[in-house]
Amino acid sequence: MNLIPLTSVLLFCFILSIAIRRSNKRDESINADFLETVKASRTAPPAPLSELHFISFPEELLKDIPCDDKKLQDQLDTLRRLAKTPVINLHGLTNAEIRDAYGDEKYNELVSADERYLTLCRVLINLSDSCIRNGMTDEAEAFLLFAIDTGSDSYDVWHGLGMLYMENVRDRDALGDLIERAKSIKGPNGKRIQKALQNIMSLSLVYF
Repeated sequence: MNLIPLTSVLLFCFILSIAIRRSNKRDESINADFLETVKASRTAPPAPLSELHFISFPEELLKDIPCDDKKLQDQLDTLRRLAKTPVINLHGLTNAEIRDAYGDEKYNELVSADERYLTLCRVLINLSDSCIRNGMTDEAEAFLLFAIDTGSDSYDVWHGLGMLYMENVRDRDALGDLIERAKSIKGPNGKRIQKALQNIMSLSLVYF
């Protein structure tokens, strides 16, 4: 009987078992470190909500608009209801980051306030469209500028204001200022918005 191959096999199995045990210990150590990090983040005191900037609604934006357009009036009523609730733009923070930073107790409140911000942007876009349809360009501009002032990186908001400056207001200087302002957008829509506004500027050379 040839013992050399059997010895080699046994030696290989012995070395392999040692390697597996070491790997398991290393994985256990990594997992333990990770769990400690998670535990520490959850036991840390939640950050105060006072450091957050909830949206403040200008009274000028909530005033009556003399117009028989039912859609406009419905959207204006929605805007007024939103103004009575906490609204915040937490774009850039994941739900996990919100929970870790502000705790479970405030998590649902903040997520709801952030969801209301998305509703706010849609309402402002609809209000602007209704105002343009009824020839009220100043009001349309005010609604979209408010969305931008609150940190919106919605393509429809920026593109809508760019088109307003080109087609309705015919103000190339305002369009140029908007393009400069768009350069500060850090979200994934930034480049797309900047390109769209540049295209609008090119079209403006034909329009006026």
